[in-house]
Amino acid sequence: MPEPKNAMAVFKLLDKSNCGKCGEKTCLAFAGAVFTGSRILSECPKMAPADPSDRFDGARAREDVERSREAHLEQLKRQIPAVDLNSAAERTGGRSENGRLTIKVLGKDFSITPAGRISTEIHVNPWVTVPFLNYVLFGKGLNPTGDWRSFRELTDGRERYPLFRKRCEEPMKQVADRYTDFFDDPVHM
Repeated sequence: MPEPKNAMAVFKLLDKSNCGKCGEKTCLAFAGAVFTGSRILSECPKMAPADPSDRFDGARAREDVERSREAHLEQLKRQIPAVDLNSAAERTGGRSENGRLTIKVLGKDFSITPAGRISTEIHVNPWVTVPFLNYVLFGKGLNPTGDWRSFRELTDGRERYPLFRKRCEEPMKQVADRYTDFFDDPVHM
C-alpha cells in the first residue's frame, strides 16, 4: 500500500461504520491515530487480514514528515547567504544591525545572520521559522491589503488546519479567555 498523505487517505480504507470496536469513538479518530503512528491499520476489527507488506507504518510517516520539514527549513536557510540583509530590512520593515536582520515576530525580535543562524526571544519552531524565512527571501515589501485569508484557504491549508487549530488557535483561545485585557489592545488597533 502506498503511504497515505493524510488521515483522510487512511479513513478511505475503513468501512466508516464507527463501530467503536477498535477503542476509538469514530473511524476518523482511528484513521488519525493510524496516520500518526499510535495505532496500526490491522487493529480495525472490520479490516480484512492483509499482506504484511500492505501495512502502513504511521511512525515512519511521521518521521518522514519531520525529516521533510527539517530539510525544507535547511534549504531555506541555505538561501540566506545570497540575500542582501540590508535591502531585506528595508523591504520587510525590519532593521539591520551588525550584519543581522531583525524583524518583530509576535512582538519579539526574530533575527537571522548572513550565515542563516537564527536567534530570537521566542521559541524557535518551524511554524514560525518557515514563514519568517519565506518573508525574508521572497517578501516583496508590499503593504498589507487588509484582505485576510483563513488558514484553510492557503495552499495545503485545508489538510494542515486541524493541527494548526490544535497547536495555535486553541491555546490562543485559552489565553484570550483567561486574560481578556491582554487582547483588548491588539483587537482595537
